[in-house]
Amino acid sequence: MKIMPSKALLFVWVNLALCCCSVKEDRSACPCLLTMDLSAIDTSVVKVLNVLATSSDGIVFSDTVQSDDFSFLYAREVPHKDIRVTLWGTAGLDDRLDIPYGCECPALYMHAFDADTSGETFHEIVGMKKNHCRLTVLFDGEVEMPYSLTFRGNVCGYDYKGLPSEGDFACVAYPVEDVGSQITLPRQLDASLMLDVEDEGSSLVKTFAIGEYLVKSGYDWTDADLEDVTIVLDYYVTGLTITYKGWDEEHTYNVTI
Repeated sequence: MKIMPSKALLFVWVNLALCCCSVKEDRSACPCLLTMDLSAIDTSVVKVLNVLATSSDGIVFSDTVQSDDFSFLYAREVPHKDIRVTLWGTAGLDDRLDIPYGCECPALYMHAFDADTSGETFHEIVGMKKNHCRLTVLFDGEVEMPYSLTFRGNVCGYDYKGLPSEGDFACVAYPVEDVGSQITLPRQLDASLMLDVEDEGSSLVKTFAIGEYLVKSGYDWTDADLEDVTIVLDYYVTGLTITYKGWDEEHTYNVTI
């Protein structure tokens, strides 16, 4: 990895790179200078940035950047070919792209772009997007949740392009003091997300097609920044209310067996 203390030095670097190839030489043999401006990344949500560049031939390069270096200009020489660059990170140590069965999604922030490196330089301004949904479940005003809540879906992480990967997902929401039960979900591909409600004896009480209710309520899994969601289950587990930031109204559904 190479970093530059000033964007003004980019001009100097480019000119030095061009000098390595004389005007009589075929400049197609010279590498392209790929640069990325990381200064807009919020260091409170991304502590370490993972960088992966791939082409049709495989991995071009991979790297990590510490938050202390986000104020510098990232630069890398790359070959002249179509390159996909994916960047991701979290506020903690769990920054994997795959989600093991039984685990929730990491609180991932991501940015991905296609770099046309056929020229001498390519520059990208990086803006990390919230690629996860923190879902909170409340139980009709009660402090403690009397049921176990398991969410099931068909997205098991993200691929090297930063897109959702199809695969089995299942995870039990965990209790948070004075908040309810919470789970972090990956970006969904459709409305197939399910919620299984089980009693203390692990007997299935009810299954909610929660993905369909979210879509009916207007939740958009294609938004660049995914909103967090709150769901309130009634005492008899026959109805639910869905809200999320930015809504002016609640959406309530009655569910019968």
